[in-house]
Amino acid sequence: MRLVVCFAIKMQYRYFCIQEFEALCEMNEVKPIILSDVDKFDCNICPFIEVDLPDYEGARQVVSRSVMIKYILDPFSQGTSYEDLLVNVDKERLTESLHSGKSIKFKVESIKKKIKPKERNEIISPYGDYAPKDIVFEMKDPEQTYMVVGNPKTEEYYMGLEVACMSWKNNKSNFYAKYDLKARPYLGPTSTSHELAFLMANQAELKEGDLVFDPFVGTGSILIACSALKAFCFGSDIDLRVLQGYSVGKKAKKEIPGTEMIKRYDVFANFKYYGLPKPCIVAMDISYPTMLLKKFDAIVCDPPYGVKAGSKKTQPNDVASVKESKWKINNETTLGIFTKKESYGINQIYHKLLKIASFLLKKGGKLVFLFHTDIEYPPEVNEYPTHPCFELVHACENPLMRKRSRHSIKMVKICEPEDIEEVTE
Repeated sequence: MRLVVCFAIKMQYRYFCIQEFEALCEMNEVKPIILSDVDKFDCNICPFIEVDLPDYEGARQVVSRSVMIKYILDPFSQGTSYEDLLVNVDKERLTESLHSGKSIKFKVESIKKKIKPKERNEIISPYGDYAPKDIVFEMKDPEQTYMVVGNPKTEEYYMGLEVACMSWKNNKSNFYAKYDLKARPYLGPTSTSHELAFLMANQAELKEGDLVFDPFVGTGSILIACSALKAFCFGSDIDLRVLQGYSVGKKAKKEIPGTEMIKRYDVFANFKYYGLPKPCIVAMDISYPTMLLKKFDAIVCDPPYGVKAGSKKTQPNDVASVKESKWKINNETTLGIFTKKESYGINQIYHKLLKIASFLLKKGGKLVFLFHTDIEYPPEVNEYPTHPCFELVHACENPLMRKRSRHSIKMVKICEPEDIEEVTE
């Protein structure tokens, strides 16, 4: 079934469109065939791609979880102008659809161009000739919505039935808008945006009941998205201050309705506010992991990076002084906890993450993490980290400024560490 996907124009996430679509199709066992050339796809220039999907239901399943898909159309006409659409319309299919006895609504949309009401009526009115005289128009909650959409810049125009659209509530907000950082009671200095958190969860193909781990949980922004998608969440962080709400994590400055239920502002405050299950979180340095469940379906995380959140690790006992240790090591298997920490070298944190993930993930499990690049760094520093247990699926760039970007890396675990001769450190 030939359908047209229209993506939302979100400049900072424009490179996530195709990858998120493919991940959601894979998760829902929908087998798509992308008919458009997507090698140079840029939703800022043209947000349309043509795909072949098995049915409407598959399209609805994909859109229901999407951050980037605005709607999917079943086209009755295609052309280079509104006039072309009228000439090329499949009259038989359109007439059959309009005679279904369902209430309808017509919408007109132009990419990056505002259409005046008079022009909108002129575009819609000719299609009324194919409708029965007793057809019911319902503007608020129609049973079927028809769209005429065009992109004047590329001269791509479609007219068709809207078979799936982004979940809207009272025509005001999409399904993830309630988790916006601006309306969140507890934040950290580098809390991951709600849109990016949901995009990463979708890349990981999280399903209800999956086990997901964030080893750099911070204020829990990524796990909020995972929990909202009904995954069982686990997390850890080396900074106890963030987890307990001391000095680093902060209460939102403005008053947020419903926060009277929160007695303590810590990593669990946002979960309580949203009515989400409380995740299992431990204070832990991934250099010396103490939680080795080895059953996670996915690891989704934003490793600390930069001046505000430089990656740290605890010093081993043989380099820390006696005064620096809080507890003595009782035996060879017990790790002492030290007040003094040292910084990871550039990119060391990523290699450590991959090594830990090779033990914690199930075979076939997904690893999704943010990787930072800077054009002023040597080329080898900007190369994506690798590990023999993982295969790179894709990377989506999220430009931050002229010189820097972060990339959402998706990998899949292809073998166990014991299956290879040597695990890269």
